[in-house]
Amino acid sequence: MPPELSSAERLWYYATGDQSLGPERESDLCQRFLAGNLPMSTLVWCQGMDQWLPADVVDAFASAIPEIEAEEVDDDPQGAWQDGDGPSMGRASAPPRATLWPSRPEPLRRYLARQLDMLIATYVFFLINGAIKEDSMVAISTHLLWIIPPWAIIEGLFLHFWGYTPGKWMMRIEVTDEWGQRMNLQQSLRRSVDVAVRGMGLGIPILHVFTQVHSLLRLTSNGITPWDEQKRVVVTHQPVELWRWLAFLAVMLYLISLLSPMLPELNPTI
Repeated sequence: MPPELSSAERLWYYATGDQSLGPERESDLCQRFLAGNLPMSTLVWCQGMDQWLPADVVDAFASAIPEIEAEEVDDDPQGAWQDGDGPSMGRASAPPRATLWPSRPEPLRRYLARQLDMLIATYVFFLINGAIKEDSMVAISTHLLWIIPPWAIIEGLFLHFWGYTPGKWMMRIEVTDEWGQRMNLQQSLRRSVDVAVRGMGLGIPILHVFTQVHSLLRLTSNGITPWDEQKRVVVTHQPVELWRWLAFLAVMLYLISLLSPMLPELNPTI
């Protein structure tokens, strides 16, 4: 018996040929079936299912598209559904890790990881700024304008070579392509620039806050950010050990103590 699925909007993966594609919203995938772009025998999977199933036996699609006659399908298409740690499509090549383990969104951890990255980038910025020109100060409301654009390039390099930034490493967050591999340089740079513009507003006052709140709401409601969805990027979260939380707190407090004398707005004079 197929698992009983809720009618809430979900993200789905589907198989075409020897490829696994997605994630795609349930309503969008229904439209593909309705338009005849995909047969109802297409194997589909979403988080919470134990194995891939044809769309015509999944209530979310069979009940939403009653006028489409289900096609005859083999009991074991493209080989057997294999047993293992997660659902498999029985292909010689492994399915994307996005299909095997789509990680549930954890906005707080992603936010904390980015704050640590920004503190590190801010500290490096002030070191360089001070080395170039002594007693150089930048208002806390505008210094992000100088930090976020170059950081987008640096972050892209981090993700390309290692799959994480210092903050993401501390919070055990990894960013890969849909196959669980390191993103190519173009993909990682485009994602980082997209995050800087759409997720952080390039540090522009007010816009910076608005874009962060909007991104948080989008991640919470849809389970994925626009830049990750469009670029087929997978963000995975592993459990964070206690020592990492303690180390994270210690590093954050240390950086704040180092930055406090550099930011005049944190030390107003009477």
